[in-house]
Amino acid sequence: MLAGPSSGSSSKLMPTIDLCVKETNLRDVTRTVPALRDQVAAALAAARQAGWDGLLADQRRYLDDFWARADVELSGDSELQQAVRFALFHVLQAGARA
Repeated sequence: MLAGPSSGSSSKLMPTIDLCVKETNLRDVTRTVPALRDQVAAALAAARQAGWDGLLADQRRYLDDFWARADVELSGDSELQQAVRFALFHVLQAGARA
């Protein structure tokens, strides 16, 4: 959501971002160590099977989809545009990718 300037402030629009964050305590996780090891082993096996080019293509598709759906374009302020995209990139990095 973009909020307009408050009275007496600059004329630039100031972005606001509403986030919902869930904190998880590691003691709440019910998966066992062997189950986690199996998950890691399966992920490594899939990565080996895909190979570097396959992993690169998957990552490119993932990022293209993210930017197509999440990008916010602002006109008139390239510095603010870069800051918004940098913040979106951080949201991407912080979010879980299931």
